[in-house]
Amino acid sequence: LTEELEEGKSAAAAAVGKEDTSGAVFEDYKFVAKQDLDKLGLSHLVGTPLLHAYMHGFYIDRKLYQRAIAAADPDAYSRWQASKRAKAAEKEDRILLQQPRRRTKVNHALAAKLQAAAAAAGPDGEEGGGPSLVGDDRFGKVFSDPAFAVDDDAAAFF
Repeated sequence: LTEELEEGKSAAAAAVGKEDTSGAVFEDYKFVAKQDLDKLGLSHLVGTPLLHAYMHGFYIDRKLYQRAIAAADPDAYSRWQASKRAKAAEKEDRILLQQPRRRTKVNHALAAKLQAAAAAAGPDGEEGGGPSLVGDDRFGKVFSDPAFAVDDDAAAFF
Protein backbone atom coordinates (compact mmCIF):
# COMPACT_ATOMS: atom_id res chain seq x y z
CA LEU A 1 0.00 0.00 0.00
CA THR A 2 2.69 2.48 0.94
CA GLU A 3 4.57 1.69 -2.24
CA GLU A 4 1.41 2.21 -4.29
CA LEU A 5 0.76 5.57 -2.67
CA GLU A 6 4.37 6.61 -3.10
CA GLU A 7 4.41 5.57 -6.75
CA GLY A 8 1.11 7.36 -7.33
CA LYS A 9 2.49 10.58 -5.89
CA SER A 10 5.70 10.29 -7.87
CA ALA A 11 3.80 9.59 -11.08
CA ALA A 12 1.45 12.53 -10.50
CA ALA A 13 4.37 14.84 -9.78
CA ALA A 14 6.23 13.63 -12.84
CA ALA A 15 3.15 14.17 -15.02
CA VAL A 16 2.97 17.79 -13.94
CA GLY A 17 6.70 18.19 -14.42
CA LYS A 18 7.59 18.66 -10.80
CA GLU A 19 9.77 16.61 -8.56
CA ASP A 20 8.06 15.03 -5.52
CA THR A 21 9.76 16.78 -2.63
CA SER A 22 6.83 16.95 -0.23
CA GLY A 23 7.74 13.77 1.64
CA ALA A 24 4.12 13.51 2.84
CA VAL A 25 2.82 10.40 1.14
CA PHE A 26 -0.40 10.21 3.15
CA GLU A 27 -1.50 13.83 3.04
CA ASP A 28 -4.76 12.94 1.26
CA TYR A 29 -5.54 9.98 3.52
CA LYS A 30 -6.66 9.60 7.10
CA PHE A 31 -5.89 6.56 9.25
CA VAL A 32 -9.05 5.20 10.86
CA ALA A 33 -9.27 2.33 13.35
CA LYS A 34 -11.94 -0.37 13.01
CA GLN A 35 -13.89 1.07 15.98
CA ASP A 36 -13.99 4.48 14.32
CA LEU A 37 -15.32 2.92 11.12
CA ASP A 38 -18.15 1.37 13.10
CA LYS A 39 -18.95 4.71 14.79
CA LEU A 40 -19.03 6.47 11.41
CA GLY A 41 -21.12 3.75 9.82
CA LEU A 42 -18.49 2.97 7.19
CA SER A 43 -17.81 -0.65 8.14
CA HIS A 44 -19.63 -1.77 4.96
CA LEU A 45 -16.76 -0.28 2.92
CA VAL A 46 -14.24 -2.84 4.21
CA GLY A 47 -12.85 -4.72 1.23
CA THR A 48 -13.64 -1.98 -1.28
CA PRO A 49 -11.07 0.23 -3.01
CA LEU A 50 -12.19 3.16 -0.82
CA LEU A 51 -10.44 1.66 2.23
CA HIS A 52 -6.84 0.51 2.26
CA ALA A 53 -6.14 -1.97 5.05
CA TYR A 54 -3.02 -1.23 7.02
CA MET A 55 -1.95 -2.81 10.32
CA HIS A 56 -4.87 -2.48 12.81
CA GLY A 57 -6.96 -0.02 10.79
CA PHE A 58 -7.57 1.48 7.39
CA TYR A 59 -6.57 4.45 5.29
CA ILE A 60 -9.52 6.39 3.93
CA ASP A 61 -9.62 9.37 1.59
CA ARG A 62 -9.68 12.56 3.68
CA LYS A 63 -12.61 14.07 1.77
CA LEU A 64 -14.68 10.93 2.27
CA TYR A 65 -13.78 10.93 5.95
CA GLN A 66 -14.89 14.57 6.34
CA ARG A 67 -18.21 13.81 4.62
CA ALA A 68 -18.73 10.79 6.88
CA ILE A 69 -18.01 12.88 9.99
CA ALA A 70 -20.53 15.50 8.83
CA ALA A 71 -23.16 12.83 8.12
CA ALA A 72 -22.58 11.00 11.41
CA ASP A 73 -22.96 14.16 13.52
CA PRO A 74 -24.98 16.78 11.63
CA ASP A 75 -25.30 19.08 14.68
CA ALA A 76 -21.54 19.38 15.20
CA TYR A 77 -21.27 22.63 13.22
CA SER A 78 -24.13 24.32 15.07
CA ARG A 79 -22.62 23.23 18.42
CA TRP A 80 -19.27 24.64 17.32
CA GLN A 81 -20.92 27.94 16.35
CA ALA A 82 -22.76 28.12 19.68
CA SER A 83 -19.57 27.47 21.64
CA LYS A 84 -17.76 30.11 19.58
CA ARG A 85 -20.51 32.65 20.32
CA ALA A 86 -20.47 31.72 24.02
CA LYS A 87 -16.69 32.21 24.20
CA ALA A 88 -16.97 35.59 22.45
CA ALA A 89 -19.75 36.70 24.83
CA GLU A 90 -17.73 35.53 27.83
CA LYS A 91 -14.70 37.45 26.60
CA GLU A 92 -16.80 40.57 26.07
CA ASP A 93 -18.33 40.21 29.54
CA ARG A 94 -14.88 39.83 31.06
CA ILE A 95 -13.71 43.00 29.30
CA LEU A 96 -16.77 44.94 30.46
CA LEU A 97 -16.31 43.78 34.03
CA GLN A 98 -12.66 44.79 34.06
CA GLN A 99 -13.35 48.34 32.89
CA PRO A 100 -13.95 50.74 35.75
CA ARG A 101 -17.28 52.50 35.58
CA ARG A 102 -17.11 56.20 35.02
CA ARG A 103 -18.69 58.20 37.75
CA THR A 104 -18.03 61.43 35.90
CA LYS A 105 -19.96 62.96 33.02
CA VAL A 106 -17.29 65.48 31.98
CA ASN A 107 -13.57 65.94 32.54
CA HIS A 108 -12.76 62.21 32.42
CA ALA A 109 -9.05 62.83 31.89
CA LEU A 110 -8.88 65.19 34.87
CA ALA A 111 -10.75 62.68 37.06
CA ALA A 112 -8.40 59.86 36.03
CA LYS A 113 -5.37 62.07 36.75
CA LEU A 114 -6.69 63.02 40.20
CA GLN A 115 -7.56 59.43 41.07
CA ALA A 116 -4.09 58.26 40.01
CA ALA A 117 -2.52 60.97 42.15
CA ALA A 118 -4.69 59.94 45.12
CA ALA A 119 -3.72 56.29 44.62
CA ALA A 120 -0.02 57.24 44.51
CA ALA A 121 -0.35 59.17 47.75
CA GLY A 122 -0.01 57.44 51.07
CA PRO A 123 -2.99 56.18 53.07
CA ASP A 124 -3.33 59.45 55.00
CA GLY A 125 -2.74 61.64 51.97
CA GLU A 126 0.92 62.45 52.57
CA GLU A 127 3.43 62.85 49.69
CA GLY A 128 1.41 64.91 47.21
CA GLY A 129 -1.95 64.00 45.73
CA GLY A 130 -3.99 63.80 48.90
CA PRO A 131 -7.49 62.36 48.96
CA SER A 132 -9.31 62.21 45.64
CA LEU A 133 -11.34 65.27 44.68
CA VAL A 134 -13.61 63.19 42.43
CA GLY A 135 -15.62 61.84 45.35
CA ASP A 136 -15.72 65.17 47.20
CA ASP A 137 -19.18 66.81 47.08
CA ARG A 138 -17.66 70.30 47.02
CA PHE A 139 -16.14 69.62 43.58
CA GLY A 140 -19.06 67.58 42.23
CA LYS A 141 -20.06 70.07 39.53
CA VAL A 142 -16.56 70.01 38.00
CA PHE A 143 -17.17 66.40 37.00
CA SER A 144 -20.91 66.56 36.26
CA ASP A 145 -21.74 69.99 34.77
CA PRO A 146 -20.73 70.51 31.11
CA ALA A 147 -20.16 74.20 31.84
CA PHE A 148 -17.04 73.21 33.78
CA ALA A 149 -15.64 71.00 31.02
CA VAL A 150 -11.92 71.44 30.36
CA ASP A 151 -11.18 72.00 26.66
CA ASP A 152 -7.69 70.67 25.96
CA ASP A 153 -7.69 72.15 22.45
CA ALA A 154 -8.51 75.73 23.50
CA ALA A 155 -5.88 78.38 22.88
CA ALA A 156 -6.02 79.48 26.52
CA PHE A 157 -5.09 75.98 27.61
CA PHE A 158 -1.68 76.24 25.98
